[in-house]
Amino acid sequence: MDHSARTFTASAASARVVDVLVPVALDRAYSYRVPRGMELKPGDLVCVPLGPREVVAVVWVENANPDPRLHNRLKDIGEKLDVPPLKEELRTLVDWVANYTLSARGMVLRMCLRMGEHLGPERQRMGVRLVGAVPARMTPARRRLIEVLSDGLFCSTASRARARPKFISRLSRKPFAGLSSR
Repeated sequence: MDHSARTFTASAASARVVDVLVPVALDRAYSYRVPRGMELKPGDLVCVPLGPREVVAVVWVENANPDPRLHNRLKDIGEKLDVPPLKEELRTLVDWVANYTLSARGMVLRMCLRMGEHLGPERQRMGVRLVGAVPARMTPARRRLIEVLSDGLFCSTASRARARPKFISRLSRKPFAGLSSR
């Protein structure tokens, strides 16, 4: 056996791995490598890379037997958040609600993590407002949208106006309606 392969396998096996549940529409936890010097236990809130972004997630369980074929594909946990950990009872409730309602555990966890400012800045939402004079040429779709927007409130969904998103996108370039952020 090659000595370099043996030391590489030994160092990969010595790395601590935990399963982390992310608050997205998934029913399984992902395995992440714990950086040296970071102390984690089940229930701790952490930031982990998920695709091109970082998300807040929960350490769900210690992974004592990680798949040795994936050791080079594991990502490191970014940071441990300075908030109280989720108790065992709440993690058990998340599992129970997900099983009972046939929902993804990540979505049930997402409801539990709604803590406002502790989870970072709110995502910016785009929508349409009525900003100018009503157009001379009125189609049924334009009429419905103008009726919805005439109250001056922010309209973020096409379903409220019973219009396709592409129609609203094209309409937002007209002088009487404009995109704005909430």
